[in-house]
This record gives sequence, C-alpha cells and structure tokens, in this order.
Amino acid sequence: MIAGLVCMGTALPFCSAESHWLRHVIHEGEQSMTAVAADFTGDALPDVISDSGGMTRLFVAPDWQEIILSEHPEFKWYIHSEFFDVDDDGDLDYIAA
Repeated sequence: MIAGLVCMGTALPFCSAESHWLRHVIHEGEQSMTAVAADFTGDALPDVISDSGGMTRLFVAPDWQEIILSEHPEFKWYIHSEFFDVDDDGDLDYIAA
C-alpha cells in the first residue's frame, strides 16, 4: 500500500511541473482491495485503515505503526470500506463489506 498525493493536472498551486509525488510505503506483501484515510486517532494527521490477508489494520501516521483491528480468516479481504460517524458520538467509525 502506498500513500501519497497524485497531481492530475497543473491547475492547483501544489501541482506544478516541479512538484514530486512523495511515496510512503506503509505495508507490503499483500494485496489490499480497499483502504481509507482519515484522522482516526485525533492528532490531525491522516491515518490509513486497510484490509488484506484476513486482517483489518490501522496504520497510524506519521510512522505508520500497524495496529490489528480485527482478524477474519474466513474472509481474505473486504472490497468496500468507508468511514463516517455511525453512532453520532463525534468520532469516525469504519465499516467494511
């Protein structure tokens, strides 16, 4: 899994001819069908939740510490995921199918 910013054009100030995409490898060795990025830890940095190899993982920015959120060996991976405040308590919840 690679996190970064992709510039699709040059209309935005940060997408100039001199701009470079900064690559962050946060997990290797398994195929992931879904991943979402948001501030899940409350530190104003974008974290990543992904699903692969029968596990749902949280990668905490900025050093991408891996935290296993759940293990589901009966399903190799989920293919859809989203985050929103499901229970209206003010924090983001993760949902996958």
